[in-house]
Amino acid sequence: MVRILLASQPDLPPCDVYNEGVSGEFIRRLLDTRYDKAVKTKPPADYIFIRYGLNDRSKIKDFDTAFPSDYRELLTRLRQDHPKAQFISMTVIPYALDNLHEDINTVIRQIVLAEQLPLFDIAPRYLEELKKGPNMLNYRRYALDKI
Repeated sequence: MVRILLASQPDLPPCDVYNEGVSGEFIRRLLDTRYDKAVKTKPPADYIFIRYGLNDRSKIKDFDTAFPSDYRELLTRLRQDHPKAQFISMTVIPYALDNLHEDINTVIRQIVLAEQLPLFDIAPRYLEELKKGPNMLNYRRYALDKI
């Protein structure tokens, strides 16, 4: 969608957008299984948006220690493989009514501060939309034969 929106602007040069997100993925799995083929081999990037945390929270034992370490390892590899890219860290969306996302976003904010990265904080907007009703910014894919 981002590529299509950018292409619709006549004053912008053509661009490619790569979405390497995989449902259920966490940083360690990306680094250990897909990084070399899915990320390292891509053409040099101008911008890289990084949004991890939700699955990391549920998949790794010592989140407060392992997640920042994995995140920094990802940044190190990205900086090596895409040295001209601007990295933009993103917060995670609320995943429970009790604001359980905030523990993850606190760690992300700490990393962003230490690494001097820009932060794209999507959580506040998401929370505002949820006040209008459940799933206001969610979408689900259903096979046409299931509708």
